[in-house]
Amino acid sequence: MNTAAFVSTSLLVLSPLAAHAEDTATLDTVSVSASSDTQNTHSYQTRQTSVAGYTQSTLDTPQAVQSVTPQTLADKQVKSLAEAVSTVSGVVESNTLAGIQDSFTRRGFGERNDGSILRDGVRSYLMSNFDATTESVEVLKGPASLLYGIQEPGGVINVISKKPQRDAQTTISAQSSSFGGGAATLDSTGQIGDSNFAYRLIADKQDTDYWRNFGSTKRNMIAPSLSWSDGRDSLLLSYQYSDFSTPWDRGTVFYNGKPLNVPRETRLGDTLDVAQGHTQAATASYSHMLNSQWKLDSRLAWNEISYSNYETRATAYNARTGVLTRRLDGNVVNNSTLALGSKLQGDVSLFGQRHQPVIGLDITRARELRSDTFRGSASSATQLNVNNPVYGVLSTANTSLSATQSDNRSTIDTQSLLLMDNWELAPQWQTSYGLRYQHYQQEDGVGRPYAVSDRSAGTTALPQFGLVYKLNPHWSLYGSYSESFVPNTASDGQHFDPERGSAREAGIKLEQSGLSATLAVFHIDKSNVVATDTDGIDKAMGKVRSQGVELDVSGEITRRLSMTLAWAYTDAMVTKDPVYAGKQLYNVPKHSGSVNLAYRLGQDSFGNNWRIGGGTRFVGERQGDAANSFQLPSYFVTDAFIAWQTRLHGQKLEIQANLKNVFDKTYYASSTGTTTTSNSGSVSTVRLGDPRELLVKASLSF
Repeated sequence: MNTAAFVSTSLLVLSPLAAHAEDTATLDTVSVSASSDTQNTHSYQTRQTSVAGYTQSTLDTPQAVQSVTPQTLADKQVKSLAEAVSTVSGVVESNTLAGIQDSFTRRGFGERNDGSILRDGVRSYLMSNFDATTESVEVLKGPASLLYGIQEPGGVINVISKKPQRDAQTTISAQSSSFGGGAATLDSTGQIGDSNFAYRLIADKQDTDYWRNFGSTKRNMIAPSLSWSDGRDSLLLSYQYSDFSTPWDRGTVFYNGKPLNVPRETRLGDTLDVAQGHTQAATASYSHMLNSQWKLDSRLAWNEISYSNYETRATAYNARTGVLTRRLDGNVVNNSTLALGSKLQGDVSLFGQRHQPVIGLDITRARELRSDTFRGSASSATQLNVNNPVYGVLSTANTSLSATQSDNRSTIDTQSLLLMDNWELAPQWQTSYGLRYQHYQQEDGVGRPYAVSDRSAGTTALPQFGLVYKLNPHWSLYGSYSESFVPNTASDGQHFDPERGSAREAGIKLEQSGLSATLAVFHIDKSNVVATDTDGIDKAMGKVRSQGVELDVSGEITRRLSMTLAWAYTDAMVTKDPVYAGKQLYNVPKHSGSVNLAYRLGQDSFGNNWRIGGGTRFVGERQGDAANSFQLPSYFVTDAFIAWQTRLHGQKLEIQANLKNVFDKTYYASSTGTTTTSNSGSVSTVRLGDPRELLVKASLSF
């Protein structure tokens, strides 16, 4: 489809719809929340944003910000963060480390563990960031280094947790899956006596069969939280613990650019391919109103993941015999983030003009550690005939501890000063500008005995500027410029300057009762990318760029019909590199999008409420590796749901059925980006999307 024609048509459609409608991480939170006077309980729309800690209209924000509301999450009966952000333009799944961690490209940039997944504004190492504690999900597009320090220039995804409420309510839910097994959840909150304290306790247990031919997922989670407030001061304490056992599954194999002709249920690994471990997260937040104009916020946050796993890797394939050559590897991993920060924010008038200044100080430590590292070798004992697979043939004897690769550690400490201001120049003009002055120290090392391979440090200034012009109370134009940076890891004792990104964005926004929309165009350049030259030597010479157009629409078309619409055109490519210049970035489709609809049927003759809906998402063809040696085909996936709400002894009872992947489409969600070449051909591993699944959930609230 012609891009210009699509954009023009979309704007023409939006107008009548609107008329008809009623360091690594810092402690600032990109939070988008709806005000009660502008959003009903069934809304897909969010009209308020707190990008810098103060609440303002999305019309006044000079960047694209989208939120996935609680109602959207409930209607889709979301199981993962990937499913949640499928309603947002320009966000596509990338290498998920065998499906156990969240990983996305945003506007063409991003990879696993790049610091872009946040929990309440803090970089998260949790295995799965979407769980029973999630209230909503927000996406800030473009460079976010002003707010979050070390970041890729594509944007961040912030998962907002449920907080204690004074109104007492307990919800008990049970969910069943057609794959086998299900989950049970308890969510209880309320005021403690007549005090200023409120509590929340969320517990969840999951035990489901894996949809492929063996394996199961087991998770146990508990998350207590406590809040206190007297109107001037407030305190929030929260903790979350989860243990898990889940399949470690890289997916299927593409041989010479084509998937193996085997049933999609056939796993090509072995029964040892399991990840087992736990995650933890703890937060203490304190807020104090100094006076009517100034507020001080402080937070201490920590989270970690600790797990062990084995993985059977495919290394070669014989198309004539159907024999897949494999090797068995294993790891013990512990990653963590510790963040301490404080910010002073105001709302003052100077020379008759409104200013909302923010002064912040942040200290963070991010550590990644792979301690025990096991590596095996390919042999006849580890082979698998894909046409007649026999499992359980591998054992830990097929691998051994690697002293040279164990204790692989990377630690980054950051200290930074943040200065921001939101300045109302005139009734129609508003500007936001800021600077983060950040210092970092990085240490990398590996081996037993442990040896430091590199120590580096640096200081950088990260500016951001935005301008908003309000055409009228419902439409605004905006433009922004921002920068990002990411330290480069040392290679063979060499030191490299950090990757630097710069972005320019412009757009138009609509905010009307019931409906919100953003149309954005962007151009991002990233330089100093470490690349390998033709002599096999790493040099800081690579450059990449991404540019495109995005459209997001959410809210109510009528009083009963809700909708989300997302579309993105993303052209991401390497512009300078001795090997990959001119290549498209892998896992980045040029075209992607989604549409979701939900309709409230109203009450039946018995007084019960009904709600139906569904949607489809599209991901276009993507490159499978950096060399563009093969492509992942495009796909459509369609979902549907029906919900029934009634009263049981005066208490709210809701039963909902979701049919995911209605047409049972076989599709490929993402590639690891790695291709192994041998005399017999090339082998790549690709993650499979889930087949058709029926989810039925019953919830009782009292």
